[in-house]
Amino acid sequence: MKLDWELFNDLLKRTEDLPPGEWLEVTDPLEVEHALLLRDGGMIELIDASPMDGQAVFIKRLALQGHNYLGHIRNETVSLKLRELVKQSGGKLAPYVLVALAKKYAFDLLT
Repeated sequence: MKLDWELFNDLLKRTEDLPPGEWLEVTDPLEVEHALLLRDGGMIELIDASPMDGQAVFIKRLALQGHNYLGHIRNETVSLKLRELVKQSGGKLAPYVLVALAKKYAFDLLT
């Protein structure tokens, strides 16, 4: 599976938009795999509810790192820099690298 950073961002934003107490059900296999990676990266909390014949997860909430990342990429300069890096790398940058770069770019704007 090839990582899709735009899909990561979409899942994070959809989770952020959830009303308190509601969960995001994800059943598309590609979205499930990306949600599991977001969980592994400490950006969301989820419950794996995969049945025997498929995949399904319920995203419960954003973790602090997910909120922080979304806060960084809301800045258009940060978002454009990250998109350009993803494009230049052919999508081969590890997710933790992009999270760290989003933080760095946001910090650089303050100094």
